[in-house]
Amino acid sequence: MSGTPAGDLPAPRAEPDAPGVLTPDDLPPDPGALVDLLARALARRHDRLPPDPGRDGPELDPSDALDRARHAVASGWTPHAGSPFERVEPARLLDALDAGIERVRARSNPPVPTIGRARFSNLALPRSDIAEPLVATAANIRLHRRSTDRPSAPFRLEDRAAVADPHRDLAVAAADVVSTFGPGAVPAFLDAYSRTRRRDQGVEVVDPILLDWWSMIAAIVEDDRGHHVGEEA
Repeated sequence: MSGTPAGDLPAPRAEPDAPGVLTPDDLPPDPGALVDLLARALARRHDRLPPDPGRDGPELDPSDALDRARHAVASGWTPHAGSPFERVEPARLLDALDAGIERVRARSNPPVPTIGRARFSNLALPRSDIAEPLVATAANIRLHRRSTDRPSAPFRLEDRAAVADPHRDLAVAAADVVSTFGPGAVPAFLDAYSRTRRRDQGVEVVDPILLDWWSMIAAIVEDDRGHHVGEEA
C-alpha cells in the first residue's frame, strides 16, 4: 500500500460479493477513525495480561528479533522502494541494531501479547465501529468485518503473534500509518494508543528510542512484499 495525496483520491478496493469484506459505503467516515481503531485494538491486546505463551505465541525478546533480522538479511532481504531505509545497506541496518540492543534491553517494557500483523488490513471490525457512509477516502484500504465464529477478535490473522515489547506492534502499525496516510498521522495514532493503554503513574507508554529500534526490526522482519497483509495466503 502507498499513501495518496489528498484531493483526487481513488475509491478503496472492495469485493462486494466476498463475505466479510467491507464495501466503500461501510468504511468509517475519515482517516482519523481508522487510525483510532487500529490504536485502540492494539492497546486492548497489549492490556490482555498476564501474557500466556500457549495463547499469545512464543516469547520474542530483542535478541530473538535481532536474530530474525540477521537471518532475513542473510537470505537476501533488501529495503523496498519507499522504505525509510531504502538508501541504507542491509549490513548497516544490522550494525545499528546491534549497536543499540543493550540500550533497548535496558529500556524495554514488560512483555505483552503482540500481534505482529499490526496493520489496517488485518483489523476485523464489528458493526458498531462502522459509522456514516464514506464520501471520499484518503487511502486504498481493504477492511474486514469480524467473523461470526470470532465475534470479539479485533485482528483476523494471528500467525505472527508473540509475547514481546509492545513497541514491536507500534513500529509495524506506525509504518502502515505512514504508508497509508502519511507521517502527519503518526502522532494521532500514538496519542490514541497512549490514551487507551493502562499505565503506571508517570510512566510513558511510547519510548522513541524503542520505537526507532523496533522500526528497523519491522522493516526487515515484517516485510510482506508479495503477500497482501490481512489476506490468507
